[in-house]
Amino acid sequence: MSAMRSAFAVIPAQAGIHSHRQRGHRTGDDYGSALSRGRPEHRERLSARDDTATLGEALAEFRRANGLSADEAARASWTCRLGPLRLRLPNFQWRRRAILAHDLHHVLTGYPCTMRGEFQMAAWEFGAGPMPHWCAALFCLPLVLVGLVWSPRRIAEAFRAGRRCRSLHGSRAIDALLVMPLEAASALLRRVDKPTHR
Repeated sequence: MSAMRSAFAVIPAQAGIHSHRQRGHRTGDDYGSALSRGRPEHRERLSARDDTATLGEALAEFRRANGLSADEAARASWTCRLGPLRLRLPNFQWRRRAILAHDLHHVLTGYPCTMRGEFQMAAWEFGAGPMPHWCAALFCLPLVLVGLVWSPRRIAEAFRAGRRCRSLHGSRAIDALLVMPLEAASALLRRVDKPTHR
């Protein structure tokens, strides 16, 4: 446990955005986010078979529900959905390295896999840690700015929530976290207390 805490402390953050957002699918908040507003029925759906559902199981369910592929990091391109628009973009190396942590952030925070959820997720990731790759920061910054137009309060709350948490980007502890119970993984993510968002 102490080794994982050390890994969080020394590894910097970088951001990425995942692909294939689909309307009508359930969101990350449905899969037992240990950092969301504490509605236990979400966890019950995820862990019906096992009261100790792992973060890896939650991630797999989140991806299935939102039409996301498990091999996103290996793909040469990805689809960015902007409302009715679909843009096919190169899957740059910085994004490939970031996508796993980004999806785990969705699972752990409960921010949904929607356009507005991505606004909040980008703000959270800016708050959680520095983005060492300028392309990642440049890609995510417009999401935060548009989010501020949509709801300044929610974006500010997401940023403050990130400030209270450790980012998983670049962390050496991800493999160990994936086999941990969801609640235990979320406890390691928190610096001070649970972020809240509405």
